[in-house]
Amino acid sequence: MEPELNADGTPKVAPDAGATGGNEVPAWIAQLPDTHKENEAFKGFKTIGDLASDYLTKGTELETLKGQVANSIPKLAENATEEQKAAFRAAIGVPDKADDYEVELIEGMDNSLAPWFKNTALKLGMPKEMAKGLSAEWNGMLQEFLRTQDEARATAHNAAIEKLKNDWGDNANANAETIKIACQTIIKDVPTYDALLKTEVDVGGGKKVLLGDTPAMQELSLWIGKKMLPDTALPGNPPGGAVKTEPKMEYPSMHKT
Repeated sequence: MEPELNADGTPKVAPDAGATGGNEVPAWIAQLPDTHKENEAFKGFKTIGDLASDYLTKGTELETLKGQVANSIPKLAENATEEQKAAFRAAIGVPDKADDYEVELIEGMDNSLAPWFKNTALKLGMPKEMAKGLSAEWNGMLQEFLRTQDEARATAHNAAIEKLKNDWGDNANANAETIKIACQTIIKDVPTYDALLKTEVDVGGGKKVLLGDTPAMQELSLWIGKKMLPDTALPGNPPGGAVKTEPKMEYPSMHKT
């Protein structure tokens, strides 16, 4: 029985005709040119409709892939030219010059770090956004480090004050009065000494104290007071041998009047 033919002379095949199992070749392949009939790529499709659906899916995927490739940055070859290297750096966001980097420094920090950071970032081919993010991370780490250092200094200062008070013991108030008298005497002859005592020094943790209230300056002023003042001027040694009550001063605050 001869197969029914189409108008173009090819065998007429039902739309859902195809292999039913085993290695049987789908009947629709008979419609292909001889050069394609043995191509294994077509034998996996049972119907022409399956082939058409796959074609449309692959076409959509291909267009998507083309868009991705067009917006992608290819890997730089080892033998890339200077022009290719420049194009690659521009594509990933490396600026043309160091000053184009946006780097924010911690307030009060030595500004000499900024030029070094920018020049190093350019030398290493770092994109602008990456350099900006790295500088922010660096600032955060440094701020935390400085905070802990400040707290440590403040703790050490307070501990030194307490040690000084304990070392002086019952003489703490008398020594504070001696320091006060000594400072007042020095200030009469050297007015700038008062400004020195009132200079603020940072002891960390956002805390500042007067230089005159630091343990080292207290010890120095006490030593000066005992060397320069006559015994009768020192607390506890009034003229005539009368017993003098020790003044109750706020400690240390030696320069207060």
